[in-house]
Amino acid sequence: MSKISKVKLSNFRIFTDDFNQVDFNNENGLPADFICIYGQNGMGKTSFFDGIEWFSSGTIYRFEDKNMKKEIKRYKGYVLSNRNIDGNNDKSYVEVNYSDNCTVKRTVTKSSKDINEKGYRDYNKGRLNPQKFKMNIMAKQILPHNKIDSFIHANSPNDKYEEWGKFWDSDGSQRKLFTKVYKVKKLIAKRIDLIKRDCEDAIEELRELTISDEKIKEINNKINDFNILETISGLKLKEVIKSENEIINIPDKNKIREYKNSVNKIIDNEKLNIDKLIYLLNYYGEDYTQKKIELNNKIKKIIDNIDRYKQLNEAGDIWFKEYNQWKQLDSNLKLINRQLKFKLSSLEFKYKELDNINEEINKLKSSFEILNDKENYFLTKCKFIEGIINEISNKKYKNKVNIDTLQKLDIIKKHNQKIISNLEEAKLNKERKNFDIHISSVVEDDERFILLKKIYIDKYKNLKNKIENNSKEVIKKKELYFSCKKSFDELQNILMQVKGYIEKEDLNNCPVCHTPFKDIGLLLSKINLDEQSNNCKKLYDNYQLALSHKEKALNEEKELIDKWNEECEKYKVVLGEEISNLTQKITRVIRENEKLKEDIKLDELKVNEFKEELDKISKYEKDFSQDSIKEWLNIIKKSYKSKLDKSIRDKEKLYLMVRELDKESRELKLNIKELEDKNDDFNQKDINKILVAKLEEINTINKSKIKEWIDFEKYYSSLIIKNEELKKQIKDIDNYIRGYEKNDYKDIFKEKYLKYNKNSYRDYMLQIFKGNYIDFSNLILLCKEKKHIIENLKRNIDILDYINIELCNSNYNEKYSVISKNISIKKYELKKYEASKNKIDGIFYNLKKYIEENIEEVLGSKPMNQIYSIIEPNKEFKKLKIEVSFTNSEDGEDIPELYLKSSGDENEDILPEYFFSTAQLNTVALSIFLGQALSMDLEVKTIFIDDPVGHFDDINVLAFVDLLRNIIKDGEWQIVISTHDESFYNILKNKISDEYYNSKFITFSSVGKLSESNIN
Repeated sequence: MSKISKVKLSNFRIFTDDFNQVDFNNENGLPADFICIYGQNGMGKTSFFDGIEWFSSGTIYRFEDKNMKKEIKRYKGYVLSNRNIDGNNDKSYVEVNYSDNCTVKRTVTKSSKDINEKGYRDYNKGRLNPQKFKMNIMAKQILPHNKIDSFIHANSPNDKYEEWGKFWDSDGSQRKLFTKVYKVKKLIAKRIDLIKRDCEDAIEELRELTISDEKIKEINNKINDFNILETISGLKLKEVIKSENEIINIPDKNKIREYKNSVNKIIDNEKLNIDKLIYLLNYYGEDYTQKKIELNNKIKKIIDNIDRYKQLNEAGDIWFKEYNQWKQLDSNLKLINRQLKFKLSSLEFKYKELDNINEEINKLKSSFEILNDKENYFLTKCKFIEGIINEISNKKYKNKVNIDTLQKLDIIKKHNQKIISNLEEAKLNKERKNFDIHISSVVEDDERFILLKKIYIDKYKNLKNKIENNSKEVIKKKELYFSCKKSFDELQNILMQVKGYIEKEDLNNCPVCHTPFKDIGLLLSKINLDEQSNNCKKLYDNYQLALSHKEKALNEEKELIDKWNEECEKYKVVLGEEISNLTQKITRVIRENEKLKEDIKLDELKVNEFKEELDKISKYEKDFSQDSIKEWLNIIKKSYKSKLDKSIRDKEKLYLMVRELDKESRELKLNIKELEDKNDDFNQKDINKILVAKLEEINTINKSKIKEWIDFEKYYSSLIIKNEELKKQIKDIDNYIRGYEKNDYKDIFKEKYLKYNKNSYRDYMLQIFKGNYIDFSNLILLCKEKKHIIENLKRNIDILDYINIELCNSNYNEKYSVISKNISIKKYELKKYEASKNKIDGIFYNLKKYIEENIEEVLGSKPMNQIYSIIEPNKEFKKLKIEVSFTNSEDGEDIPELYLKSSGDENEDILPEYFFSTAQLNTVALSIFLGQALSMDLEVKTIFIDDPVGHFDDINVLAFVDLLRNIIKDGEWQIVISTHDESFYNILKNKISDEYYNSKFITFSSVGKLSESNIN
């Protein structure tokens, strides 16, 4: 088991060669169990996870989509490599260092063909080093953000089947086999259904074709009935005979059709006659009966009115005169009462006005006295307020000055902070190259910083020239030394061969110059390379001296960088002290301003209180001065005096009006008393009350105005005349109805033939009967006769229809034989296909079960549900399970589906995508991924999760953090997670603090740049 220590991304995606290494080790040099990478969107988190994906598989998940691949093929430029690199010289790669000291690199390859013909396309698997290294980071350990999105937005079960199939069936073989088996299963099921339908149709056809002896007998009975009933056309039918497979004497279809047409016309005509006859019976019976009822009701109402108003008729002309006199008296009494009520109301109102004026006079006198008492107080207070107003003006001016000062101090402070930031950026590591380019790239308008930059850039350029010259000298002397060394080695080799030859041949003479020597030892002693060796050593010493000069210059370069860093740090300290002083000044000025604001607020409150005090007396709108106050007080006094004089005058006028109204009221009361006495004389008689009520009732019901005796006499006479007229009409109707009621026509009315307009029937009646008196008994007999004719004709038509249906089949024996043979063939086929169906159903069920178990095993069913229950996105549905099946799509094609179901305590299953929120679906995706990863026996125990909180809510976030702590607490797993959410990053720093856990937190300082503390 191992973990990841470092990841280096050189010129990969957004990363450049200078900001490319992410260290996962803690302070002790061991891999951290939890690493969080924070950066805003666009900083480089996705490029980092792209690098991990590409390193592990040579592909990037989001680029493998068909549409995306097409876009990449059309794109001209680098995809994996940083766009700003030199394509010929700079390499792009991802390198991973493991905790067991193993290092593996995957390098982006860019062939010359790609560069020249395709436009710098570099999206490929690249080159792995070591080449035979077995990759130990699997795709199931990496969860890029777009995989979470693809899960959440995979709306249909078919999308899930295809999307998730990449996890549990990477080569597609299981899904292909599952589809093939299902298609065979469905094909067999369709064939069985088709055979069953064909067999059932054939059996039904045979059943309908067969005619039994009982049926023949039944048909002949029908024929005999027809011959008995038929009395119109003279058509006679012969009995049918069944001889083996042949039926004889089948009636002619055309004759049957002609007979039916003629009979139907007769039936329609008879029905029309019955309709008309029944209408005549019904019309006259109902019409005259209803008229009699209406007339009786009218007579009863008139008689009731005659009896009701009989007393008024007996009272006569004398009573109506008394009644009209009483009416006039009552009208006068009501008028005077209204006048009295108005006078009393006016009197009461005037009394109230008088009270109000008295109260107003008292208030004005009191206010005048109070104003005189407070005059000196207001003048003294005004002088005090004038001083406060001046102080407010001074304090506001001072506050404005302080605000300007704060703005200036803040500008200076921000400028110094910017310089410090630039100084920090300008600092270099000893290993950094291009010192002059780096510090020149740091833009700053500070004069001291500009001067420092100029001095050190000049020094650095001189050192660079010196190093370059020393390097050339080293190369030159190295070449001289190695050339000499090579020659020396060759000579030494020749010399060894010569000495060997001399010793072998035992020579005393030099084999080159043939000079004689005393012995072989003397000859060998003369053969040496001491001088050449000394020359070679001198060249080597010169080479080493040049190297030391170069090393010295390089050390001077490092010292220059260190000194530059010290200068930057010193300047930072100076600026920091200035910022500290500025901060103190800003704090003092802010406090002073806050104090000024509080004082101004209190002073303004005092001024407002004084103004409110003045406004209570009268609205004060001038500036505060003693003269203005005096003028204001004099105006108020004059106003009080004017109002007081007016109120006194109004009071005197009211006194006069009250006395006059009181006098008029007393006079009206006397008149009312006289009229009421006269009115009581009429009302005390009970008969008058009754007669008045009845007269008013007549006027109300008839909307009339009967007041005089002559009007009532006309009304009462009209009732008597109307009653006599109605009695005469009833007598005429009774004579007609007596003849109608003697006949029994109730059974006829049960038939609902009434279909015509009444006027049409009335015209028809006059045409047929020519206005003569109608005998109702003849109408009823005629109606019954017509009905009997229709029934017989219908029975004959039914018999012919029955015969036509039962005997319409031809080729009886041939059809019977063909259908029977077809049924036998279908049953044999059905037996074979049902056996095949049982087999394929068993295969499909076992394969479906195997796939579901395999999916749950691959996705880590048990860990998945444990994780799901910890995060707990839904209180009711706490478990997950997976099912696969097929369904019929809109275009009629069967498609495979995968259902992820959530179940609760009541064993109720639901589909999360229909009931869960985006945050809850996000939790399901994480549960599946983590369950799958944690259930596998991995060589590298590292899990990568890219920005998982994009769809979380607050509760899920806390549960997810607790889950992460549980995973890493034993030190077995290493989790690398990224986020763009600062609040989530702070929660992780708090909950999984590096003080209590083996955790590490890394941030991006800018695009493609990790913060200084995380760069190696």
